[in-house]
Amino acid sequence: MASSKTDAQLQAIATALRASVVPSVVEAVAVRNDTYLAQWCNELSNTDAWNEAVDAKILVDAMDFTKFDAVVAGKRDAWKLFLDYAPHDFGVAKNRKAIEDVWGTIEGLPILQACTRKCMNGELMLGGNSETRNTVTALDLNIEGPFSVDDVSDALNKF
Repeated sequence: MASSKTDAQLQAIATALRASVVPSVVEAVAVRNDTYLAQWCNELSNTDAWNEAVDAKILVDAMDFTKFDAVVAGKRDAWKLFLDYAPHDFGVAKNRKAIEDVWGTIEGLPILQACTRKCMNGELMLGGNSETRNTVTALDLNIEGPFSVDDVSDALNKF
């Protein structure tokens, strides 16, 4: 089965894996243990990334219902529309801004925090832009999603 990644993505994967200084990755590249490399790429790092698919449940669970009545009517309506069209990609600046537009900086903070996730080693290895809204900083990743053994094999075979 072929990789689902583009040639540019495969080249970035191959370059990053070969440049890694993580001892287990260096060893796995040397012996072409592609299965280990794919597993390592899919392990969670300690770095936050903006979640690319935040559903309405996550947004509702993060909001403080006791404060919802204090939100002015027009903004409550905007929030309901925002929830209706979930999931939202919080790598997109306007979606992060919408939280503060409706909830303000203090009440919006826990909602913004809920819109992050830990990125995988492979995603982190391929980088992204650090984006901050309020006091929440996370990466807007260049490549999102899991890495298959085919992705790693195709990358290292091709580039």
